[in-house]
Amino acid sequence: MKKNILLTVLFLCCAVVAFGQLKIENQNTLRGYESLPKESVYVHYNTSLLLAGEHLYYKMYCLNKATKNLSVFSKMGYVELVGKDGTTIFKHKVRLQEGKGYGDFLVPTSTASGNYKLLGYTQWMQNDSQDYFFQADISIINPYQVTEDVFPETVVDSLNVISPTLKAAANIVSSATTNQLISISGIDKKLQKREHASLVIKSAEGTLSEGSYSISIRKKDAMDKPNVSTFENSFSSFLKKGMYKNLKVADDIYIPELRGELVSGKVVDKNTNLPVANVVITLSLTGKDFIFDTSKTDENGAFYFNLNEEYYNENALVLLLAKDKENYNVILDEQYKINMTDLSFDKLVVDSDMKDFILKRSINNQIENAYADVKRNDITPIDNLVPFYRTYDEVYLLDDYTRFSSLEETFVEIIDHVWVRKSANEDPVFQIRPPLDYPESSLPPLVLIDGVFIKSHKAIMGFNSKKIKTISFSRNRYIMGPHTFQGILSMETFNRNYRESLYQADLQTVDLFKPLSQKEYFLQAYADETATNQIPDFRHQLLWQPNLEINGDESIISFSTSDVAGDYEISLEGITNAGLPVSIKQLISVE
Repeated sequence: MKKNILLTVLFLCCAVVAFGQLKIENQNTLRGYESLPKESVYVHYNTSLLLAGEHLYYKMYCLNKATKNLSVFSKMGYVELVGKDGTTIFKHKVRLQEGKGYGDFLVPTSTASGNYKLLGYTQWMQNDSQDYFFQADISIINPYQVTEDVFPETVVDSLNVISPTLKAAANIVSSATTNQLISISGIDKKLQKREHASLVIKSAEGTLSEGSYSISIRKKDAMDKPNVSTFENSFSSFLKKGMYKNLKVADDIYIPELRGELVSGKVVDKNTNLPVANVVITLSLTGKDFIFDTSKTDENGAFYFNLNEEYYNENALVLLLAKDKENYNVILDEQYKINMTDLSFDKLVVDSDMKDFILKRSINNQIENAYADVKRNDITPIDNLVPFYRTYDEVYLLDDYTRFSSLEETFVEIIDHVWVRKSANEDPVFQIRPPLDYPESSLPPLVLIDGVFIKSHKAIMGFNSKKIKTISFSRNRYIMGPHTFQGILSMETFNRNYRESLYQADLQTVDLFKPLSQKEYFLQAYADETATNQIPDFRHQLLWQPNLEINGDESIISFSTSDVAGDYEISLEGITNAGLPVSIKQLISVE
């Protein structure tokens, strides 16, 4: 069965690459679609009440509806925070590794106070109603923008009003410290300020408890707020829901991001705005670890690129290989838009009794943000597998040789197996010798400078070779999309900025909706009891660890308290390798 599903997925995705869009053309295609894994999403988030200047942290768990476990189908997830007026506070594209991804968002001071919806979904899930998306209520209070409707002098109707919470009630809410699979122990219920502490997550059922988790330790709010969704509750709801809506022949469906990030768009005529078919298009993300790919438009002018590597670029270069390329425009597809009419929002009203609490918490946030540079979250370095177009047989560092002024002379005097010949129309073109025992070929090589595709070899013959740091090449034959190349010739400039000196009428820059970079989140440590730290510490979020893997009997988690006294909630969410959801909460106190 799994093999049949895999074959169906490969068939459909190959059809997408070849024909541009996926349309249900007949009953066989429809049955193939219906056999593909359906997905659902749960998002673990650190709080449902935020002030401007605070972070929302979240982890996405993407589930396979058939196996009831983490999905390996989609490689991208989407998380949005939207308001009732159609405002999108943020929209994130999240890389999913074996069904898991995470991110964060700092609420800016420009955000209006109000109730918002946190949404999570995959592109594959867009084929159905938004009812299948993950949804949660988030309240945001902006003390820098005081409005009468949110902060009234008197409250007439107490329903949906954020007001002080009774401490006794708060203790009842967070009493679940264990379930049948996992328990939290080994931590004092009462801690001192700036105390180093550890907790033990124990497996109650041995290997059945092994799985993927996320843990948050955050100060409990002294006010009412929307309930935080738990994995166990969401999982139960997820099981009750049916599969996706019924589709029929001739319907279009969203393409699953099976192999990585999908970048799609159309090539249209500038004058008529009509689609242009059978145009080869190249995509370059320039830099040291550049990314390069090719595609070809279908009968509707549509093209697709699959990017399965991480990158830092905010935009890309696209080049059209067509006769009348100067008459064409490249337009990337718009992102999916949430249907706001399907969402309901309660009105946010803040009780005047919360004024002092909000003021104090806001001051704490300002102090924390002032020291953000010494408590920053570090971007995880990209560690991609080297693609074939960056794998070379020879690498020449030109400073190791006598420098020549022209590029052509450099190849004649220094570079083996690569030369410049005259084409049929007498234009100079590069040629790379195939490996031994391979037949000679007149096919041109793939030529790149800082990852930018060079269509006209003649155009770079006058390029100042003293700006080039390295020349690298591979002698093998490569097939990329509709093109076959005899070898790869790649040149890197000292500043990797060839694109800045490049002007071509047919070269366009397009902005990318970049996936979030991976991070290592800051963890304050006060392990040395004699140490003194002069940096203020007004953290309300003591710990956020999105990538917690439990593979044994127990795991030890360390953290440090701050200068903020009060009750803190430990929230552990996740799913076992056997597909069982886990949700645990426990209270601790800082005095």
